[in-house]
Amino acid sequence: MLRGELWEVDLASPPGGSGREQSGRRPAVVLQGGYDPNNPMCSVAPITSNLSAARFPHTITVSPTQANGLSIDSVVMVFQLRALDTRRFVRRLGHLSVSEIATIDGILPALLGLG
Repeated sequence: MLRGELWEVDLASPPGGSGREQSGRRPAVVLQGGYDPNNPMCSVAPITSNLSAARFPHTITVSPTQANGLSIDSVVMVFQLRALDTRRFVRRLGHLSVSEIATIDGILPALLGLG
């Protein structure tokens, strides 16, 4: 799993079934580059096909391309950053463009209060 790759992942439902976290099988962007056999976790941002999610801060809208493997316009919800066990990664879909990764890089400091 490399930074910028899109993977289909299996996100667990929130406890009790309530909450606004994304769940189910869906695409996600790998934000933490490289696989470390000593750390079975990987940071991702889930993706939704619900374009109204773009109204939230810390999102980026991406269109489908051969390179990214998406089939419809989608929204990367960087604000829902989470760590997943690599066993939840189902299959690789593709990768984002350099400019899309740069846009996410610009979002992360503000999201994490680093800048």
